[in-house]
Amino acid sequence: MSDQGIMLQWSLDKTSRDVVGVARGILEAATTDDVQVLAMLACENFGAIVAMSPESCHKAFLLCNRSHKSAMISFIKVQVGYRKGDCGWQLAQSDAGLRFLGLAACLISLGSWDGAVILHNLIYSTASDKRLVPTSQHLKKLLQALESRLSTSGFTESAIGWALIFSNELYGSPEAQSLEKAEDKLNYTMTPPNNVVCELTKGLSQLARVGEQLQKIEIVTTSEHAAWLVAFIKWCLGRPPVIILKGNRPLAPETDNNIIVRLAKRGTELRMNTFDCIGNIKNLVATDKLPRVPFSGMVDVRTFGLATLNRHFGHPDEPKYRACLQALPHACKSARRRMKVIGDSIRAHWRYNDVPDPEEWRSSSTQLFKGDAFPPLGQISRALHNYTGNSSEKAPLSLRELPDIEYLGHLPSVSLVRKKIKSTCPCHDCQMTNPSPNYKCEYDRFIDQICECVAHVMAISLLHSNDPKGVQVFFGSEISKMTISNIVLTVKQHPIDINFHLSDILGFVIPMLGHQPPRVATWMMSSWHDQTIFPRIFSNETLQKEEILALECIPGAIIRGEEYFNNVMVSPICDDWKFEARTDIDDEDHPLSEQRTRIKDAIVPKNLFKEFQLQWMVEIRDTAILTSLTMPQLHGIPIRNPRRIWDAALDSVFVDCSHDPATPYHPQSLNTWDLQPVDPRRQKWDHPDVGIVQSYQNEPVRCFTLTSGHPAIVRMQACLNCCIECSELVPDRYVIV
Repeated sequence: MSDQGIMLQWSLDKTSRDVVGVARGILEAATTDDVQVLAMLACENFGAIVAMSPESCHKAFLLCNRSHKSAMISFIKVQVGYRKGDCGWQLAQSDAGLRFLGLAACLISLGSWDGAVILHNLIYSTASDKRLVPTSQHLKKLLQALESRLSTSGFTESAIGWALIFSNELYGSPEAQSLEKAEDKLNYTMTPPNNVVCELTKGLSQLARVGEQLQKIEIVTTSEHAAWLVAFIKWCLGRPPVIILKGNRPLAPETDNNIIVRLAKRGTELRMNTFDCIGNIKNLVATDKLPRVPFSGMVDVRTFGLATLNRHFGHPDEPKYRACLQALPHACKSARRRMKVIGDSIRAHWRYNDVPDPEEWRSSSTQLFKGDAFPPLGQISRALHNYTGNSSEKAPLSLRELPDIEYLGHLPSVSLVRKKIKSTCPCHDCQMTNPSPNYKCEYDRFIDQICECVAHVMAISLLHSNDPKGVQVFFGSEISKMTISNIVLTVKQHPIDINFHLSDILGFVIPMLGHQPPRVATWMMSSWHDQTIFPRIFSNETLQKEEILALECIPGAIIRGEEYFNNVMVSPICDDWKFEARTDIDDEDHPLSEQRTRIKDAIVPKNLFKEFQLQWMVEIRDTAILTSLTMPQLHGIPIRNPRRIWDAALDSVFVDCSHDPATPYHPQSLNTWDLQPVDPRRQKWDHPDVGIVQSYQNEPVRCFTLTSGHPAIVRMQACLNCCIECSELVPDRYVIV
């Protein structure tokens, strides 16, 4: 056996000399993903000495060998899916490349930079020529390119699963009890140090090779850092290590596995020792500088919810955990009723204090609905059911039938937790002795954590996926303190209605999926972590009274032509454009006077814009696709911001009634005007005018009318008389038929 085989080295200098003769596929892949050819070749050759189980290699092959198109997004003419020839696909064509992809699936859960540093150290220590080792920056670009392929590999879910096992096994231990008294908790999702991952990777590779002297690996680590290490060992070897809990108690019956992981209490030095065939011990790592950073990655909703509940409330038998499960349905129902989402443009446009309340106009024959961002309670019930880890075979709790309560503290389990916290919390309000009145009350922290879960459930209820695996969410995302504080106001002792702007909601929904748009206020569509999301209202071009903020989630990346894109944004041409306020255009010479016609005869619902269609204008930039909206058949071919449809729909009033929808309307006391979609604003502020956009069953025109950003009376299954009677409910007093 040659020394080179024993030392687990590969020849990097040969790779660099033969770069000119590299297959065309490698060069195309590196060009497609904008990565260094040398980095890609080095990683593929390094993969030949990586220990990786057949199951993990098969997962990597299934993920990276995909080349189908999941969907065609017709409104901006892009495809969502995968294509041959990128780095992931090219690496999946060789056994060495598959082994490396299996390793990369684990490293991306540590972050692209830390993963690149680990990979650089591994390649440097095993390369026969150290001069041409790729830099960490080059390797980071490669890992980021592979992330869209490998994000849904399931490694993060496996690591979280082990974290939940350790949490359950160590529940009630002296360490957990002492931390509980100190209002601290064990977080079992911490990442191990980079040097530990490096040495463990090399050790596993030696252990998997036939003829090596290394016979056994023993790791002593804290329980908080063990989950990732155990998941990594199982991922690489196909079987878990022998796990010894505190007190030398094995987690499961011992097997013939030659890797042992011993759990120690917090503060213990992390050590990694190896044993050769004659019993010699070698210490590879000994460090007490352990990172306090959790790993991250894409997981399903059930795993995400269980991990969040465990991090905040501990074991399922903890009083706080049980209190949260009892409080969540009531809190979600209250938040659904009191979270009022309004358009972003309302900040500068309208004086809603002068507009009557739609509730005052309800009658036995007329039903009015303010545009609602969230889905019905039944869909929120299903999201909550999945989030709390319940089986799909079990029917979800009906929030609609849930009795209303004035205050979460009145619930029995919440009341018990409150009494327990109040007796020990050192804050000024609880003890009246703390000299620092700014100390955060522990009970308030508990309510904040419940409201963070409420925000998760409300966000998940907006997501729809056609993938059999369901929606994937990003474990490691955070919700701002301001958002949580506002949700608290909807469930506190005297709850109140809270206005959230459109961007406020998207500001925690989009990051929860791991997406990073440059600006939420102009976001239209994005693709990160092997999942593309976009608003449903733009794809079906249909106005609806509920679930206006519904988002579609499709596996794959945004592809236009031969390039991948992460973001689709509103074009700067129409980003900040707003209608000027107008007070009177009674002058016949005014340029907008031709856009309106006085109606004198009886009218019935009809469509005056049969041939009118929306046209999406697309511009390619280096970092994103820019889009705007127009309707070529309109005078002047106006260019509009499509986000204004969202703004106006959220503030519009949708009308249903029991009358015959075809009942004619006879103009009487009101001056009725026939308006064009290009500008539906109120004609004259000083007398009772009402405008009508006659676009019966023409959803594209109805949508384009709202690009003005001004809310309307939107006729659903109602007669024109009822719609015009309640036109006062919107500032510009116009109806979309």
